[in-house]
Amino acid sequence: MIDARAALCAVLIAAASCGTSMVVPPCRLGVEHDVGRVNGTSIEEVAIVSTRGGSIVAWSSTEGTFARVLAADARPRGEARAIAPFARGGIAMASTSRGRGAAETEVVALLAVEPGDEAGRFGAVRLWELDAHGAPRGEPIVLGGTGLYSDGAALAAGRDGGWIAAWHDGAPGAFRVRIAEVSASGAVEPRGGRIVTTEGRTAWAPSLATSPRGWSAAWQETWFDDRNRESGALRVLVPPGRARDVRPIARPEAGPSLVWFGDRWVLSYRDNEDRDRHAEYYVGPLHARPRPAGTARTGDATERNPHGDARVSRANGPRPPRLVACGPVLLGVAVRSFARNMLVGINRIGDGLEKRGGELQVYEELQGLSRTSVACRSFDAEASELVIAYAEQGIATRPERHVRAASMRCAR
Repeated sequence: MIDARAALCAVLIAAASCGTSMVVPPCRLGVEHDVGRVNGTSIEEVAIVSTRGGSIVAWSSTEGTFARVLAADARPRGEARAIAPFARGGIAMASTSRGRGAAETEVVALLAVEPGDEAGRFGAVRLWELDAHGAPRGEPIVLGGTGLYSDGAALAAGRDGGWIAAWHDGAPGAFRVRIAEVSASGAVEPRGGRIVTTEGRTAWAPSLATSPRGWSAAWQETWFDDRNRESGALRVLVPPGRARDVRPIARPEAGPSLVWFGDRWVLSYRDNEDRDRHAEYYVGPLHARPRPAGTARTGDATERNPHGDARVSRANGPRPPRLVACGPVLLGVAVRSFARNMLVGINRIGDGLEKRGGELQVYEELQGLSRTSVACRSFDAEASELVIAYAEQGIATRPERHVRAASMRCAR
């Protein structure tokens, strides 16, 4: 399970939250597999999506953007395939089904954001559809252009076998979030994406999620008020309604994550409510009601911010935490600091949207982790099967950076 170059250590802190003796059944990791590597450069992005036969993992660095097929236990199948140039602005993956009955097929897509350059040339947002072997099914679909500072991508299955894509478009003086629908035939509506953000605000960090009712998007906006004070808010679009502010924020790079869980939209984000030097992340229902000042705590020993959202864990990594819903299980996954290292912290979140039990921690000795992605594979009423991928931050004395993956089982 552990190779000689980098030891995987998964630790479940068994102590439950203060005030209760309940110990929740843990998530357990399977065997770790080395699925990709780069030389002399960092791995900027990692994404993973589950498939009927296993999963497909993608990563991007200055060497390019690659994809590799994994079996159900996260073991590599075949070689890594070069798909796209370096997607410094982010990558995202999703899967969908087309056709019916015996003719139904599964299609996986990879969204890549290639920002513009300092010479003023625009970059591009491209979508590749992949086959069961992780190879492109044809030429990429170009969704639109991007500016020099573009950083952020999200992708979800759309209507009738199509896609919903969101990305950050950043240029000097203009930071926007754009959303486009892509049909199964490759038509993009609208070409270049629809700007969904507020005029006069700086916007970034898009997140997409789907439910039986359709798709929704969340992102972050900041601005200066009439007293020249910086303000911020998380903004959500739930079609067919209009976008609206749902949380004030104090933290730059709050990075909202939106999922459908327990028949409702659930939101996570990181903030500095206590002004501590470490960012924390919080989870709550999208349609939360702020707790009046001075209101007593609920008695469940859960730390909550003024909006009534539950604190989950530290979240001071290079990317914001992500929520992952998988049947009866909801997880919060974050890269965060631990002493002088970086690890992946995985937290169970209960039906009441509070942290349950201890944190499952994944770290690589003397390497540190910088990126992670988790996908749901299958579930029943009692447990969920997931797959996780994570990338090494690396150290100067070891030129190789690895992408590793493992299966994960979480009991309800």
